[in-house]
Amino acid sequence: MTAYADYLLTTAREQLLSPFVPVSLAELVGGTGEALLRAGLLGLLDTVRAVLLSSASLRTWGHYAVTRASLAECWDDTGPLGGNDLRSLAAAVEHAATPAKRRHGLTAPVTAYTAVGPRLRQVPGAAELLAGVGYASAVCRANLTLADVVRGDSEQGLFENGCRWPVARSASQGTP
Repeated sequence: MTAYADYLLTTAREQLLSPFVPVSLAELVGGTGEALLRAGLLGLLDTVRAVLLSSASLRTWGHYAVTRASLAECWDDTGPLGGNDLRSLAAAVEHAATPAKRRHGLTAPVTAYTAVGPRLRQVPGAAELLAGVGYASAVCRANLTLADVVRGDSEQGLFENGCRWPVARSASQGTP
């Protein structure tokens, strides 16, 4: 959020303080001083985030929010980046992070690169769906799917097969 606030206070400052918006940030905070604008903007962004997190009809991942209805539709969709692809992604990420068996039954820890964006780009037919804001939506849905797998199938991120995932960050509780 700090980076977004920095962007708004520098590159997009003219838009932020525009007299053509219903109420400019300067009017809301009572001045144009840098510290005043920054505090006011961060307060507004915190308020928006709190509203998103409190909504029963939304799921959040990081600073992104999707409706539970659209997430459920995605999981039911049989096309590219639909439920089948998200289940395959979850299985592939879990498999990649599963510790390797060594001789004598011991396991060796494994570090796996589990970024979902590059994996989503490999899905046949997904290129068009990953353009513009579609990319952020797809990554958000994929991370929510992974968070649900971790929350539902693991004990604090540790699976029976020895795979350990970081506990899902910022994902709201519950299913779609």
